[in-house]
Amino acid sequence: IDALCEYLAREIAANGVKRPAVTAKWRSAARLMLDRDGYAYEQVRAVIRWSQADEFWRSNVLSMPKLREQMPRLLLRMRQRTAGSMPDRATQIHEQAEELRRAGL
Repeated sequence: IDALCEYLAREIAANGVKRPAVTAKWRSAARLMLDRDGYAYEQVRAVIRWSQADEFWRSNVLSMPKLREQMPRLLLRMRQRTAGSMPDRATQIHEQAEELRRAGL
């Protein structure tokens, strides 16, 4: 949980935004994604990478609670980009995540 929160905070800061504080709300949202929503750690990490590489989503996912709220849309968008012919960094990250998922990781 802490590793996911720290990863998102670092990725946000890498995009030139002030590094957000990792709060109890962040940790709770990360825990719920893993425990209640059923997302795998690597899947959440891949969505973080993808969302922070995407020009639109990087400005819309600036916290772990927002990431949890947007997960269904983000996964759908990642799949759409992969199905299309947009070989951008975000699509490459998603393809790597799919390979991990297929490998059972």
